[in-house]
Amino acid sequence: MINYQKISGQLLAMAVVATLGLSACSNATESKDVVEDKVEEVNLQVQQEMSELKLQMQSVQESLDSQLAKIEAKMADADEATQEKLQDAKTKLEAEGQKLSQRMQQLGADMNTDWDQFKMDAKQLAKNIENSIKALDVETPADNG
Repeated sequence: MINYQKISGQLLAMAVVATLGLSACSNATESKDVVEDKVEEVNLQVQQEMSELKLQMQSVQESLDSQLAKIEAKMADADEATQEKLQDAKTKLEAEGQKLSQRMQQLGADMNTDWDQFKMDAKQLAKNIENSIKALDVETPADNG
């Protein structure tokens, strides 16, 4: 279960602002209901963002796996110098893949970090991996034929 109070400073800030803004209300029950609604709204927003981020990260993982498979296929028929270059590329992509896997695991775990920062870091990691894949874009012999 994710602790949303730890995930989003936004959540606490919105609750405080809502409480202060509604402190002038004569009915404390109404104020509490409004604050609870805002908290639930933020929770739903964070859940939606988490779902979208998870889908993006899964897509990047699939692209990464595909690129690694292309590298493996290319290495089988490559000369020694090309094999070394491909092995370097493979090693770098595998390292990036490990980072991505760790982020994906953290996404489903009890996160003790700021949600906005986590989201930004994960999106940057996904972008870096996509750029690495584009830069390499290894074609397999079947792609050439």
